[in-house]
Amino acid sequence: MKKDDSLIFVDEVKQTEDLSDQFKDYWHLLVVDDDPEVHAITRLVLSEVTLLGKELKLHSANSSQEAKQLLLNDTPFAIALIDVVMETDQAGLELINWIRKVKKKLNIRLVLRTGQPGKAPEREVITNYDINDYRSKTDLTSMQLYTLTCACLRSYRDITAKKVAENENMLKSTFLANISHELRTPMHSILSFSELSIPLLTKMPASRDVDKLKRYSNNINSSGKRLLILINNLLDIEKLGTDSTNFIPVFSDFIDIVNDTLAEMEGFLFDRLIQVNIENKSSDTRVWVDPTLMLQVMINLLSNAAKFSPQNSVITIDITDIFKKIDSDVNKVSQAVLAIKVLDQGIGIPEEELLTIFEPFVQSTATKKAMEGSGLGLPICQKILSFHQGQIEAINLPDKGACFSFQLLKTENIE
Repeated sequence: MKKDDSLIFVDEVKQTEDLSDQFKDYWHLLVVDDDPEVHAITRLVLSEVTLLGKELKLHSANSSQEAKQLLLNDTPFAIALIDVVMETDQAGLELINWIRKVKKKLNIRLVLRTGQPGKAPEREVITNYDINDYRSKTDLTSMQLYTLTCACLRSYRDITAKKVAENENMLKSTFLANISHELRTPMHSILSFSELSIPLLTKMPASRDVDKLKRYSNNINSSGKRLLILINNLLDIEKLGTDSTNFIPVFSDFIDIVNDTLAEMEGFLFDRLIQVNIENKSSDTRVWVDPTLMLQVMINLLSNAAKFSPQNSVITIDITDIFKKIDSDVNKVSQAVLAIKVLDQGIGIPEEELLTIFEPFVQSTATKKAMEGSGLGLPICQKILSFHQGQIEAINLPDKGACFSFQLLKTENIE
């Protein structure tokens, strides 16, 4: 071994040592080989290796049976370097199948090291066994072993982190689904009773107590509706944040989506005396979108505009064609897109908050004083538009009000 490759080694981990409090501080590597020299050389090369802030600790097994005993404990092995020929000519290969198929240990990186390639031809082994690398002992230098170990550790880190994140997302989704069900059922009852009590109280003779009860019932009803919206928004953004499999784009006429939005929000807009004007300057409003998700975007934007606009004001939906330059493999080319703007005559947004309003639970300091909200409508819009290879932007209009704009593709090239 070259001088530059030499590393100071530490004692091998004792098999009887309690490692329960050390798992987070070390990478654990298992060497499975019936040749004592292989264990000694591996310790010499890899001892005191530190990667990503964690030291490497080696564990030794002289046979596949010893390896199984070690793998049955709670040690989170990141790598196993496994010989082929030990108790039998196929002992190492049988151990690999046991690890992957019987014990279902899919995270551990398995590297086959053999001194007898004829007993386990590389092509056959790579094809038929779930291993991560195949190396000949005679060709594996100390530097190559070091490099191989570091690469496997990074791979193990990434796979483990992904699995942890997936488990956390699953737990979070399950929790939100369960808690939303538990909240929705009593909330519907509360809303129903409050809606029933208001007309009954209205028919009663006027008095201070009756007026107080009517006020309480109205407060309960409005607060309950806000809570129900918050629950629904939480579920929407959680679903969008963890799963895009329900994104089903088709060619759709954007005008149809706008008309569906207005039909759904007719009562909401009527109560606020809000007029909506559609200014369509496009020759072809067909776009490549998921119509259900895009309907949600338009409802959120129109609802947002109406809530923060005064009575008898106008909301404008501006639709026009533009050509957007995109990078191709050779040069920049122009692509037709549909540009949509939703303009209101409301209170506007402070300039320093034009970007942060798209973050979950963030509300503008100006709009927060005017109306309660969940702070999730705009983040949901941004997430949906990211599925469509787009983004949403907000600016303040020169006179008053705000403008939310986004663009939609007219061609079927969603990646």
